[in-house]
Amino acid sequence: MSAVTINIPLVYQERMKQLEHKLQCMSQTLKSNEGYAQIYEIYNQNKNVHQIISDTLIKVSLAMQGLKQNVGLLRTFVVEHLENIQNQLKEQFQLLLNNVQIIQHSKQCLQGMTEKILMLERSLREVNEKYNTEKERRKIMHNNLIELKGNIRVYCRIRPCLPINRQKLLNQQERVFKPQESQSAVFEEVRPLITSVLDGYNVCIMAYGQTGSGKTYTMMGPHSECETENHTELGIIPRAAEELFRLILEKPEESHSVEVSILEVYNNDLYDLLAYDSHSGLCLKRDIVIGKDGKSYVPSLTYKHAAYIEDVLDLVKKGLQLRVKHSTLIHANSSRSHLVVTLTVTTSAKSGETVDTFNSQKQKSIKTKLQLVDLAGSECVGMSGVQGVALREASFINRSLSALSDVLGALAEHRTHIPYRNSKLTHLLQDSIGGDAKLLVMLCISPCQKFTTETLQTLGFGTRACQVSRVPVKKKH
Repeated sequence: MSAVTINIPLVYQERMKQLEHKLQCMSQTLKSNEGYAQIYEIYNQNKNVHQIISDTLIKVSLAMQGLKQNVGLLRTFVVEHLENIQNQLKEQFQLLLNNVQIIQHSKQCLQGMTEKILMLERSLREVNEKYNTEKERRKIMHNNLIELKGNIRVYCRIRPCLPINRQKLLNQQERVFKPQESQSAVFEEVRPLITSVLDGYNVCIMAYGQTGSGKTYTMMGPHSECETENHTELGIIPRAAEELFRLILEKPEESHSVEVSILEVYNNDLYDLLAYDSHSGLCLKRDIVIGKDGKSYVPSLTYKHAAYIEDVLDLVKKGLQLRVKHSTLIHANSSRSHLVVTLTVTTSAKSGETVDTFNSQKQKSIKTKLQLVDLAGSECVGMSGVQGVALREASFINRSLSALSDVLGALAEHRTHIPYRNSKLTHLLQDSIGGDAKLLVMLCISPCQKFTTETLQTLGFGTRACQVSRVPVKKKH
């Protein structure tokens, strides 16, 4: 093991030499003295202390050298670490500068887009204002057009058969459809009234005439299921429902829901054709009451939601299967009741805003009714040959049709009392006959010579209805 060389500072070396010299002097002095032995012992002790101090200084010197080495290593590590941090900071700073440039560019683009959006919003507001203005103008013009033609209009349709001289009989009707005219031609005259439903008006379209004159064909189409597949033969009810859903799709700014109810007025009683009791084999009977608002309604009446035109047609088909029918000498499949199909439309704004309708104040939602009525045919008992139950049915049918004629007569003469409650039929149709509701009566007549009396009676009913339509309409405030 090699000897370790220790460098002792000069100050300590000189001090040690002074002590040694002093000790030597003391040793010579003590030799001559009697206490030499004791002093020599003290000297030895001091010498041991000196040795201990020397050893301690050596250890301290070694520790200082190790500390210097550790400090050097630490310094090297710290310097390298700081250099790495500096390089990373430079990279992060450069990346930050790039991001700042990107943000500044994005801010410029965002400002440009914001300006464009503001311009588009201003344009959209202007377009919406113009659209709302034009929409209100359209409603006013459409309603004025309907009122010019009359809130109650009468059309006449002649069933194909034998030709007769009908000029004298038909000269008072607003529109006469020739026997060869199609179902679509008939509906084109009806179509404008469907728009009035979404404008906030109640609309009623009814077919009136003697039994076997083509009322059900006009309202529904052919009786045979295979024939109904031909769209050109569809009647007013399916075409009106189709037109209603088409108009709803053209109004995305509003939300519409359609509910269907089907009532049968049989022997002056109301039957809910969508509430069939399988145990009794009969439809449930309903009644009419007057609400606090003065309007008539049917409590517990069944309403079915219809999202598509197919839903309406399925419900109507179900109701027709339950309708009372009997065979007579005039018609093999004669309807013995009045059929009332009601489409109730609830209109509300999607965004929670108010709905603007021409005949109502602004409100969150509004309900309007489209009532499609296939009346039972008036008949001469002598010609129809009915007896028993069928005879009683004919009596109720003729009385209800007479009550309908009385209501139209009272409206035409501006009577203070309108006899709506004389019949369940007129009571049910009260909201769609009076006021600003729109009513279209489709007179269906037979061209056969033997039915001239019934044809004249039907045209007389139309003449009375025309007198109501020519009364000046009360101006809306």
